Amino acid sequence: MNFVRKWPGVYKYKEYVYAFGGNNGSCLSNAEKYDIVAKSWTNLPHLMQKAKEFCSVVEHSSGLYVSSYVNPGGTSIEFFNLVNETFKLVRESSELEVPTLLCVRDQLILLKGKKSRLLMHPTGLIWWYLQKRQDLIKGVYS
Repeated sequence: MNFVRKWPGVYKYKEYVYAFGGNNGSCLSNAEKYDIVAKSWTNLPHLMQKAKEFCSVVEHSSGLYVSSYVNPGGTSIEFFNLVNETFKLVRESSELEVPTLLCVRDQLILLKGKKSRLLMHPTGLIWWYLQKRQDLIKGVYS
């Protein structure tokens, strides 16, 4: 990696691994990709509109959605276009929540919850928890 980062959003797409945001003492708004074939990291040419940490990344509609906690206080979701490698802000909120995106049957599902609650659950437990707490599913984007 070209930047030291903890809590980034990471996603593998074709022969690349993308790393979005994270924290290296402050929230990061940059992103980079790793070429699995060439074995090298490249900084993406455009910055995210909001600095992010605790990122969640999901593929949908020929791009990647990056959702996260934004410092100071709030959250955002941005769409990353895989063709021209640009970002577009989709949603911004001042609520102290950790948005997590899932793609189920070609629909984006936004899960919202307190930072300490959702981050402590491994993926399998999130599904179990959501079956018990349907009120955490706040919106579906398509």
